[in-house]
Amino acid sequence: MKNYSQIGQDVEVLEHTKHKKNGTFVDIGCYLPIEINNTYLLEKEYDWTGVSIDLNVSEAWEKERPGSCVIKGDARELDYGEVFYENNLPLEIDYLTLDLEPPTVTFEALKKLPLDTYTFGVVTYEHDGYRMSNEFVEQTRAYFKSYGYTLVKNMGNQDDLYIHESIKY
Repeated sequence: MKNYSQIGQDVEVLEHTKHKKNGTFVDIGCYLPIEINNTYLLEKEYDWTGVSIDLNVSEAWEKERPGSCVIKGDARELDYGEVFYENNLPLEIDYLTLDLEPPTVTFEALKKLPLDTYTFGVVTYEHDGYRMSNEFVEQTRAYFKSYGYTLVKNMGNQDDLYIHESIKY
């Protein structure tokens, strides 16, 4: 299986969801439609659907992933409850990926998500621990834990992979 993500996030998600077909995702910080994209494999080979969001959406999206829902906008300013509702996303979404620049912006976007209403089975969260302080990384981990997410794996001191305690695949 070819992985399209930067450090194997897509393959990890498939392993944790037991190669689920027809799953749902939210990709915050999607940028490119195929290269180093965490959801392309899921959509292309496993028929997942979802919403991809980035301030700098590549023009290649229309050509490379014409059926995808892509929102060009500032991830810190969106009303995610409205976005999820308008796109008919279920209350239990299979996968959330967050990767914005710099990592402090990723954390700001995370705090905007309605985690008290929507639950994500698997999350990959880019904190860039290799360039950020341990205090910052621990702050993000504490935030996830407060919403019932368990840290399963640190991926190269770049991403953390979480599983929500209520969702079993």
